[in-house]
Amino acid sequence: MMSPIVRPGRLPATFAAVAVFAVAAAAQADAPSKASRATPIKLEDASGSASISGALEDGAPVALDWAAKSSMACFPATQNEHFDGNHVFFETSMPPKSEMTIRLVPSDQSSDLSLYAYQVSATAKEVPLPPSVHTATSCEASYGTKNRSQPFNPGAPESVKLTATTNGYRVVIGVAGAKKLGKAKFSLEVNLKTSAASPTTKVAEATKLETPDGTPSKVEGSIDSGTPIALEWAAKSSVACFPATKNEHFSGNHVVYEASIPAYSEMKIRLVPKDPTLDLSLYALEVGTTNKDLPPDVGQAVSCEASYGTKKLSEPYNPGQPESVKLTALKNPYRVLIGVAGAQKVQKGAFSLEVELVKRK
Repeated sequence: MMSPIVRPGRLPATFAAVAVFAVAAAAQADAPSKASRATPIKLEDASGSASISGALEDGAPVALDWAAKSSMACFPATQNEHFDGNHVFFETSMPPKSEMTIRLVPSDQSSDLSLYAYQVSATAKEVPLPPSVHTATSCEASYGTKNRSQPFNPGAPESVKLTATTNGYRVVIGVAGAKKLGKAKFSLEVNLKTSAASPTTKVAEATKLETPDGTPSKVEGSIDSGTPIALEWAAKSSVACFPATKNEHFSGNHVVYEASIPAYSEMKIRLVPKDPTLDLSLYALEVGTTNKDLPPDVGQAVSCEASYGTKKLSEPYNPGQPESVKLTALKNPYRVLIGVAGAQKVQKGAFSLEVELVKRK
């Protein structure tokens, strides 16, 4: 039997078919897979936590083009090597006015794992999974280090935080292997903290303070007679007093004082708790002289300054410590509202308030 004649540059039909099949099979073996499911994580209540174990070998690689899209903004394509291994997915939900912290802990110190989480509509019939997700309300990712010479961090935990304000969301959590890692065990910790409903009570009146020029005024007060108030007004851009993330420093009773600051003058205000265990916060805002609003009905302010706690994430509170703010008036006089509030829902405690007015012209 004669052997088939092979012309230069061509393969016999049977050989060509085998070669095409082999190339296709190799390509299929290397091609990223499409995620098929997400494991539900059930939180017992609106403010709760859950811990779940997982394994990368239960997942598969996925194409990563979706992550760098502007509608996702999860992680840049330059960081794809942190996510080019197997992916496994989890799903949970978060209500309005809540914060979710997600922490990934590798079981093996040699395993380099990455983490991401994104929010989609709570009413979505199906939760889109990578690579078929095209848009998200927000997406956060945690991976590697910022050190260019040592970009990977095997064995190190990763964590992300998501926030919901007006709307609730469904949340997809992705765990991925770095540097094409396909096998690794891990634990995933999910903590949800929901804000309590805003108080409906309001400050009834402000105690008027006399502030003669150059003579410090000192009054003794107590937050016992005050009331908790809604705090949304403080974070509005038209007021900009303190961010909503610091509301816990102002969640107790509020008492408010009223003073006047003339044009071309400066007002210094100092709050001193009477008890070294008492954590109090201070804020002061300038409004127009005809503005009669009191917190929480303040819609806008010329300026607002606040003093509270510390800048340490590990120790954010500072019981017994004085707080102080300073206001300045240039061409116009203003009505000044001074608020003293209990931190961490404190509703009792005495203090002294010192106000000094100095004219600059």
